[in-house]
Amino acid sequence: MSADDTAPLRGLVVVEWGSDHSLAYAGWLLRLLGADVVKIEPPDGDPRRTAPPLAPTGTSAMFEFLDGGKRSARVDATDRAAITRLIERADLVLEAMGPGRVEALGLGDLLTRPGIRFVRVSPFGQDGPHAPHPATPFTLQAASGWLQRRGNSARPIQVGGRYPLAFQAVHTALAGLIALAIPTTAPVVADLSLQECLQTSTPLPTRLLDLLRQLGREEQLERRPLGVVRCRDGWAGINILTAQQWADVCVLLGVEEFVDGWAVLRRDPARLAEFSRRTRDVLAGMAVDDVVSLCQALRVPANPIGDGGTLPGLAHWREREFFVTRERDGVTWRHPSAPWRFSRSPLAPPRNAPDLGEYQPTPGAPWPTPGWGSVAAPLSRLRILDLTTFWAGPSMTCVLGGYGADVIKVESIQRPDGQRYGLTFRELGDDWYEHSGLWQGTNLNKRSLTLDLTREPGRDLVRRLVARADVLVENYSVRVLDSFGLGWDEVRALNPRAVLVRLPGFGLTGPWRDYVGWGMTFEQLCGPAWQTGEPDGPPVTPGGYCDALVGMHGAVATLAALVERDRSGIGQLVEVPQIEVVACATADQMVTATLTGAAPGRVGNDSPDALLQDVFPLAGPDEWLALSVQTAAQLAALRTVVGDRDGPVREAVAAWAEARKPDETVPALLAAGIPAARVETPATIREHPQLVARGYWTTVARRRTGSAVFPTFPVRFTPGPPNAHRRPAPTLGQHNEEILRDELGLDDAAIAALAADQIIGTTPLGA
Repeated sequence: MSADDTAPLRGLVVVEWGSDHSLAYAGWLLRLLGADVVKIEPPDGDPRRTAPPLAPTGTSAMFEFLDGGKRSARVDATDRAAITRLIERADLVLEAMGPGRVEALGLGDLLTRPGIRFVRVSPFGQDGPHAPHPATPFTLQAASGWLQRRGNSARPIQVGGRYPLAFQAVHTALAGLIALAIPTTAPVVADLSLQECLQTSTPLPTRLLDLLRQLGREEQLERRPLGVVRCRDGWAGINILTAQQWADVCVLLGVEEFVDGWAVLRRDPARLAEFSRRTRDVLAGMAVDDVVSLCQALRVPANPIGDGGTLPGLAHWREREFFVTRERDGVTWRHPSAPWRFSRSPLAPPRNAPDLGEYQPTPGAPWPTPGWGSVAAPLSRLRILDLTTFWAGPSMTCVLGGYGADVIKVESIQRPDGQRYGLTFRELGDDWYEHSGLWQGTNLNKRSLTLDLTREPGRDLVRRLVARADVLVENYSVRVLDSFGLGWDEVRALNPRAVLVRLPGFGLTGPWRDYVGWGMTFEQLCGPAWQTGEPDGPPVTPGGYCDALVGMHGAVATLAALVERDRSGIGQLVEVPQIEVVACATADQMVTATLTGAAPGRVGNDSPDALLQDVFPLAGPDEWLALSVQTAAQLAALRTVVGDRDGPVREAVAAWAEARKPDETVPALLAAGIPAARVETPATIREHPQLVARGYWTTVARRRTGSAVFPTFPVRFTPGPPNAHRRPAPTLGQHNEEILRDELGLDDAAIAALAADQIIGTTPLGA
């Protein structure tokens, strides 16, 4: 059976309209899954075609990577008839022409064509006070809370490279699949805000601030010690997550006197400086490979700091055959293959990018709308069994639950989801483990069931639930699922229609399959840390955001697998390795390194696309202006705003800004057509006028912990599901009786016996 016969999205026609890296990435994801993607290009071609570095074909290597296998329609934006013909043949349109641009071209009627699905991608969405304003990736990072002091920087620093654009891309692809699932013959328009895509991907620092204020504390916690460290032959990452890992590393590095002082160390600058000096001296004499091997032997997340030039040489990826080698005219270059693997649906193979205008329309049957639910809850007929922990997996199931899926979150009282103990404090009371903002924010829209899966009664019950589920999701260490008797062979035997989605850190195979890691590990290993930081400083970890990125890639893959399941009646195993998701998101590093010999490095807040881009301090404590001047016209307008026409513009902006507040600077710059933003913080982000106007924040009432404010989703559907969470995060075991009685038919005596034997419960043991 060929890939075309089993590709999950075969027959789906997607039109990609606009020139943007994140839009191209979204189209690439859908093409990998079998969709026929048609690019609308202007007469002189997508500007991305000629962006460096060039492949041996003479076309941009990144264009070859992301646009290979697509088709090209060469059309002037004013040719309404030609654009109409293309869109009339499409099932889904991904459009990034700018707010209101489709209507301005006289093509607003396309948005009302019966059956069409439009995803409209713009910096701030189609409406709201900031919608008309210019923006760049840099100012969007500032407006979404991504710009922050990282490492030892004295100023807010951007996340480097194109990594943030992948977050926007995967939300675009997911919005398209949700739009396709809405059961209506009416047109569906999805309005996607890139600002909201980035804000949604942060680890909910606003909730942490809420908890600190509840305790009468305004300060943020210091970052964990270690992180990116200098070794004898390069950089390594040591990322402590638990007290046991901390103790083991202290012994390993010969600083045992710090074992009991983790909390104190993070609040005592002098003590921290002494710890840093001692460990720096030890690590300076050790090789990176030795540090990684010794730490991993102790189950401590550690890794080399990678870049696009080093990744292809790692033995783990050579064995997994993750990278694709392309050769032409004696020149070899490499790029990642795909962020996921399907057991019975081979992905679309690499192909050359189309020539400009290389398009031949092909007839096709209308795309069948999946029968998964209603307009208001398009996934409501799907049952998802959620065995995930921490952040990546829970963020995926939270979103699917938000769109209607019945998500049953399975934990145990012996070992609850470890994220319950993160970003919370024992001072909050006996149920302090219920207060974690990150846990709540990634477990909204679910029901909670506790089962001890290390014992047969618990395993028997979970097997009965698997037999009734559409999807089983997990992101444990690789060996755990098999130890529960829930490997792919067992799941397939229990339920041939089930889709098993696994999100391992390093993949299900390869030399590193049993390594431990979390978000910071993967950002350090795969390139984002290499491009983040000051030009003369060390690599800096962006913040572990990749958990959310992995989760959204998992959601896209899950919906695609369910489309194929509905066609064939057969489920499959979907593997979404977290390091491979991040490697795809930073593919430009590898492509550049293999063609030029060097991976792009750290540039601080600069950009090759900007004449002036940086942050400037404003009047007031820790207030910053982010500015990104792209054109000569914007530069001239900037000089007019700051009242300086001849001197060095950077100095003029700095002097103008330091005497003013955000509400005196940002509006003036935006009114002049200059991309600018306040650098938002956890204390200010909820007040951003665009987020407030679009109803991005929602208050969720929850038993035991009260009401709290959470972000919603970065897309609004018309018609479609409301942009709101369906239910609060559950308390531990909140739905035990409901699920066991109503779903599995157990009576009161059987449920009581399970509780007495601690197979189920509502309070963690030893909490």
